[in-house]
Amino acid sequence: MTMRVSFVVMLLVLWTAPAHSYVVSVCQDKGPGTTGKAAPTIATFLGHMAKSMGEDPAAFEGAYLNRRSSCDAHAKANSSVFAVLDADTLLAHRADWQVSPIAHLGTATQTVWHVLVREGSLKSLSELEGKVVMSTAPGGARFVSNLVLDGAVTPDALKLKGTSKPLKALRSLARGKVEAAIVDQDAVAALSELELPVKLEVLGKSAPLPGLTLAAVQTGATSAPPALVKSLKGALNHLCEGEGKKLCKTLGVRGFSPVASGWWKTLGKRYDR
Repeated sequence: MTMRVSFVVMLLVLWTAPAHSYVVSVCQDKGPGTTGKAAPTIATFLGHMAKSMGEDPAAFEGAYLNRRSSCDAHAKANSSVFAVLDADTLLAHRADWQVSPIAHLGTATQTVWHVLVREGSLKSLSELEGKVVMSTAPGGARFVSNLVLDGAVTPDALKLKGTSKPLKALRSLARGKVEAAIVDQDAVAALSELELPVKLEVLGKSAPLPGLTLAAVQTGATSAPPALVKSLKGALNHLCEGEGKKLCKTLGVRGFSPVASGWWKTLGKRYDR
């Protein structure tokens, strides 16, 4: 009798367990928080994503990473089939990951990076050559040079200091520790609320860029199954509903918007200039 019950339980476990667990890397270089603190929210969202796609709630697992090296290591070690990537990571892995963008969290114009300096200190972006710049933008000199500064300074002529904290960048600039700070539009909007020792001004800003983008990874054995990609595209309108609402609110987005035709190639050309 005991053996029969055990056999039935085993069958139930095998029947209810997902046939395959797919891994999703959620990467935001210089993003807030930690992998550990984000784990419950990520797990809840991925379960909601699976149910929205008609999959078993346990079909996906993943992690939030806010350092490029951690993101790369996670995706490689776990053979991620989907990834949520900041703009720089997305562009940097076009070839080796063969990423195929599916949708933006928010819109393709979600983020505008602003270059701030002390009032009256500099007159043009080209004057940043050789000067120390503290940046909260993802990635490094290539992204900043080509997409934030629009080519005004070459990557090798930039002296970047990265930080995940906009307030630190602004205070460092105001106190003369750096010559410029790169922050997004939200930090600029809050500038008047800060008590800084000197006035800061915007020297320049980027064209509108995506914040995070959901993409399929298409490299060999780790390729996302076409049927799964199709199912995910069909579920986009539901990802910020129900259990997905918390993560979307945390990221400051109201929904996912499909990637527009031609967007990927245009942005790639600007990144590669």
